[in-house]
Amino acid sequence: METQTERVTVKTAALATLTTGVVMVDKFEGVGEAAEAVTGHPVWTHEMGKAADRAREVIPAQLPGFPMEATSENWQQVRDAAIAQFGETVEIERGTNQRRADPMTTLVETVAELRK
Repeated sequence: METQTERVTVKTAALATLTTGVVMVDKFEGVGEAAEAVTGHPVWTHEMGKAADRAREVIPAQLPGFPMEATSENWQQVRDAAIAQFGETVEIERGTNQRRADPMTTLVETVAELRK
């Protein structure tokens, strides 16, 4: 029997924030939800970078042509073009990743990396 992948709707600009690494929304609106949709589990603030890495891995296959690059100079044009092409929201496959470690462990690891 074939299992169906759960699909979730996220804001296009929030997902583009993850894939490009450039904030394209006010007050980070919807970015946490997009990160959790991509990874399939709750994402703490210090884990956003890993969630963005995952988004850059899986989104191109799901949404061909979705923005993967932007700069501080062109982010508004990139955002507007993505919304024009894909709409205000997009439907993506919910990630099935299991956590490799609890959030406190990943926090300790992140701090250790920053101190190098």
